[in-house]
Amino acid sequence: MEQAILLVEDSATDALIVKRVLRKHFSVQHARTVQEAQKLLKRNAFAGVVIDYSPPETNGLVLQQWIIRQGLEVPVIVISGEGDERVATEALKQGAYDYIVKSEESLSSLGAVIHQVLHRHELEQRAQILQQIVENASEAIITMKVDGQILTANRAVEMTFLYRPEEVINQSFTLLFPEDRPDQQARRMLETGAAGRSWQGELPARRKDGAVFPAQMSCSVLRDRSGHTRCLIGIVRDVTERRQFLDQLKHLSITDNLTGLYNHRFFHARLRYEFARARRYREQLGCIMIDVDFFKTVNDTYGHLLGDEALKSLAGIVSRATRAVDLVARYGGEEFAILLPNTDLDGATQCAEHIWESVGTTEILTRQGALRLTVCAGVAALADDIKDEEELCRRADGALLIAKRRGRNNVCVWDSAILGPEERPEVLQGQTLAELRANLLRLIAPAKRRYVEALRPLLESWCQRSPALQRRMANVAIFATELGRAARMRPEEIEALHNAALFHVIASAAAGPEQPPERRDGERRAGAGQEPANAAEELACGLRVLDLEMECLRHCRERFDGAGRPDGLAGKEIPMGARVLAVADACDALISDRAGVPGSVDDEIMEALRRRAGKELDPDLVALFMKAHCVNAGG
Repeated sequence: MEQAILLVEDSATDALIVKRVLRKHFSVQHARTVQEAQKLLKRNAFAGVVIDYSPPETNGLVLQQWIIRQGLEVPVIVISGEGDERVATEALKQGAYDYIVKSEESLSSLGAVIHQVLHRHELEQRAQILQQIVENASEAIITMKVDGQILTANRAVEMTFLYRPEEVINQSFTLLFPEDRPDQQARRMLETGAAGRSWQGELPARRKDGAVFPAQMSCSVLRDRSGHTRCLIGIVRDVTERRQFLDQLKHLSITDNLTGLYNHRFFHARLRYEFARARRYREQLGCIMIDVDFFKTVNDTYGHLLGDEALKSLAGIVSRATRAVDLVARYGGEEFAILLPNTDLDGATQCAEHIWESVGTTEILTRQGALRLTVCAGVAALADDIKDEEELCRRADGALLIAKRRGRNNVCVWDSAILGPEERPEVLQGQTLAELRANLLRLIAPAKRRYVEALRPLLESWCQRSPALQRRMANVAIFATELGRAARMRPEEIEALHNAALFHVIASAAAGPEQPPERRDGERRAGAGQEPANAAEELACGLRVLDLEMECLRHCRERFDGAGRPDGLAGKEIPMGARVLAVADACDALISDRAGVPGSVDDEIMEALRRRAGKELDPDLVALFMKAHCVNAGG
């Protein structure tokens, strides 16, 4: 397609000559006056304008000035019959691309001149567009010498670095990219550019106010016609938001969204790293596995939302009980795993015991009141006979399993676990009947634990028919266990107390309201010892291994003042477990009697227990219960 040229010429003869010269390459429109030319320029697009310097009515340079004022991107060539250098200088000063004299020789080359002018104009337009692109780019663009001296900078440099472009020109690139980093990335970028290669990567950049931020730098080489490096072009983008987003994604991928601890996958990834490191440098490495005791009961009684609150609180307790270098992870459900670098078996055991004590003595505050939980822990440490990291984890998990079988709420070390009754044969010893009976009870204890562990899910599933029953089972079991620990009962007695609490709640619910006996106050029951078993006792009596539980269940209705049943025992005659269970059951009954949603153990509950002390309940255990719950007992 031919390019259109506008010829402004008052002489018809000269116009005809010019048209004849240009018609092979251009489409020429002719205007006799400046006014005609202005109208044509407003209506049409022209590749160039050829203006006679002295058209009628006005000077031709006036039209050139009008074109500039209108912002028309069209090159102007001035022709004149006067071969005056002053005219040529004035025309070029006003923005004309070229000037030629009207002569046969000059006009014959007018086509070539226009071609050159149009090509030059196109190159200038391209350069102008590129310059505008650079100046208006959102990324900071700088050019540098290979030694790092900044040559040019666009306006985005100020938005990115807070420096005006003129402030960075002729400055070293270290003004924007500090070299105090050990990786020396900025220096390597210049070295790569000096070698004629492009470089791309992330650099620490520094603003005028001293703030350091991550920047993505793309550095390329600008060469001259001979192929030598002219300068380096750097395009800089602030990637703070992207870096924060990537860091957030990484954090989410390795942490548990509920507790904020590391997750199972990251724990095993770090376990492989720490195990290899410990082996290579002959260092110690400890591992702890923790499980929350009977946490399913908490979920079933109070709901999963409160259970989630409790897990978050437990995660905080465990984290605060460990060192900053230790790795604490939520292993799954209510299980936690801890990796302890540079820690031997004794150190890992001390840490586990500290966690166990911290959890057991901390009251967890929830929307439904205070909650107390216990944990069991398994401990293992790196040893010469451990083949891989998985075996270290299996040993800690195996110790945890033994801790559960021992009745929970304890810490088991793997060294102890492998020497337990399940791993070596036992020899029955003892000279007297009492010694033989004690040893027999000790030997059957593991079987009893497994027996009760198998029964417990069945008992708990029966309570799922009623939220109130689930809550009562949890309360009585927790209160009784807490008070048993505070009274320094033996572990097997605490375990039996917990089991008795389960039977007591289930049997009481199944049997319905109990009818009080008709007798006078202070009168001891006739035929003491002949009272029939209560519902809980009947439920457990077929399970002959539950001897301690049977003792708790039979006497949990006794009164401290001797007015209870079935045997009319009084004071310390009543077995400890039965007295503990009575306090726990009384506390739960007081909570349940409140209108609306049951609350937690507060001053009102404690005052009611205090009034019963010495009558129904053991006053020493009531005082101990108050102390365990951090409540002021008063007068």
